[in-house]
Amino acid sequence: MDLQRAKEQVIEYLFDESFPPIVLLSGEWGSGKTHFVKNYLMDAPPEEYRVSYISLYGISSIDDFRDRVLSNAYVQSEYRDKGQELYDGLKSSLNITGIVAKFFGDGGLTSGILNALGKPIKHSLLSRISKLILIVDDLERTSTEKLIGEVLGECLNLVEGNDNFRVVVVANEKHITNKDVLEKTFLNRTFLAVSSKDMMAFVDSEYKSLLCPITKAILSNSIDSLSLTNYRVLHRILHRYKLLKRKIDGQGNSEIDVIPSLSKLIEHITLVCNAHFVHGFSKDELLSRSQRSGFNNSLVKEADKDVSQESRKELFSKIMQSSFGQIENYLIYYCLDLSTIPDDFINLFGLSLKTDPVDKLLSFTYQNMNNEDFSQLVQYTKDQFLFIDTPKSIVKWARVLDTLVYFAQNEYIAETKKELISHARIKSNVEGFFRLEDSLNSYDISVRSFEDVEELYNERKKLVVKSSRAKGFSILQERLVESWEEVSNDIFKVYDHKPFLDAVDISVLVKGIVDNWTYNGVIVFGQFLAARYKSSTIYEYLIDEFDAVKSLESELDKCAKVMSESLKKGRIMELLRYLREAIEYIDNSEKQKLEK
Repeated sequence: MDLQRAKEQVIEYLFDESFPPIVLLSGEWGSGKTHFVKNYLMDAPPEEYRVSYISLYGISSIDDFRDRVLSNAYVQSEYRDKGQELYDGLKSSLNITGIVAKFFGDGGLTSGILNALGKPIKHSLLSRISKLILIVDDLERTSTEKLIGEVLGECLNLVEGNDNFRVVVVANEKHITNKDVLEKTFLNRTFLAVSSKDMMAFVDSEYKSLLCPITKAILSNSIDSLSLTNYRVLHRILHRYKLLKRKIDGQGNSEIDVIPSLSKLIEHITLVCNAHFVHGFSKDELLSRSQRSGFNNSLVKEADKDVSQESRKELFSKIMQSSFGQIENYLIYYCLDLSTIPDDFINLFGLSLKTDPVDKLLSFTYQNMNNEDFSQLVQYTKDQFLFIDTPKSIVKWARVLDTLVYFAQNEYIAETKKELISHARIKSNVEGFFRLEDSLNSYDISVRSFEDVEELYNERKKLVVKSSRAKGFSILQERLVESWEEVSNDIFKVYDHKPFLDAVDISVLVKGIVDNWTYNGVIVFGQFLAARYKSSTIYEYLIDEFDAVKSLESELDKCAKVMSESLKKGRIMELLRYLREAIEYIDNSEKQKLEK
């Protein structure tokens, strides 16, 4: 229902003398019920009526509810001018002059007075509220079903005992178990069904200058195609997009091709947020997704066992269709608040560059090309990027290879998947082929559509990280061998969530620990490792040094077995205890990853 029509219907119900003036405004989570109330209903009634809004969140008893109604009715600023008039009437009719007179001279009731007043006086005050429309929000968030019944019963009593008292109750009735109490209370209901037009009106109202005409059109098309009607999810989409746009705008005259990049981002953020927050697809389901290779049925959540795998797969394919190609894994983490914007966001989010033809291929803008231009773009990409022996980002290289394999699989190009990967493996097996990078997490390559591409990426990634970090780690290793105290501050600052042990010669480190390290250094190092691997995110961040930790434990264990009892052996045994605790966390992390 159009929001304007919904407003008119609620007002009609409230002032229809054929029925008690109490209306249920119902809608699903995120349908904009509170937004509708505050932006459409608050100013809607006749001038002589006031509107009072209360939320039931935190209400624990029917007395709490009555006090909140009284407080809003008599304290809110719109009614204070009538305070003295109200007080005079109360004094004459109730003959109360003591505590009420003491506190009531400003025209409002304070919470202290409400606590002091007895129930008979409160009931009398409630019955004398005039010309008021009370909006009661968050009914389903009330603490118990019993209290829901009591609140609705009180609302019905108020409207039936006072011709000038009207109530709108706002709720997601799907979350209220006792349907009978709803049937007994409400003869009139308005269900808030939001349209795409309403969603875009919200965008225009709350984010006036955020979108350009192109990105606004893309968002509107996405909302239409996804049937997205959840305001909260839309707000999240626009907030995530706003932060990224600010980051891009802050780049100044950078190499980013802004409009194609923003167009891609607004669509991909919308797809991810809709899939996760509306349809409940988990992080792992989203990371396993692919428009190219299909959906991983093994990741269907426990909560969805009543939904067939096939129908869930069909839903996933339907709602993840993109006009701009594959969605980057880093962007998925960002949309789900699992990471901040990375420093290398241009590359990791797959943004288009002004002067790089390869980005046209990655951003799927080739779709509007003719055959000749497309063929030239593919050939340029192979000759000047994929197979040429010049330093390049391994992440971008893997994404390009994956895209060309996709082309081969779908017969856009003549080469086969096997030919492309074989050629890429040969060409990339030379020093200097990739730009050195000392931190590449397991999800840096987002495509993962083709296992052969991911396998080759992981092979080359290890070499890239090892070569890159070997340059910077030679000095670090020398200091580490001397003592933990010598290097611990740098480790805490730089490598708290980044691997470093995999770039260290373990046999050299073991000799340094045994021969050079102090007791305090050994113990603090052990505690550091045990705490380091306790985190639930170690697989994503520290997988590259898992083997190094296990190797360190093994080598130290060998040393300890040939040592006689001594202070030196004692501290090694304590370090081994911490290492085995760390390895237990590592094993659990690897097990959980396999189970997924």
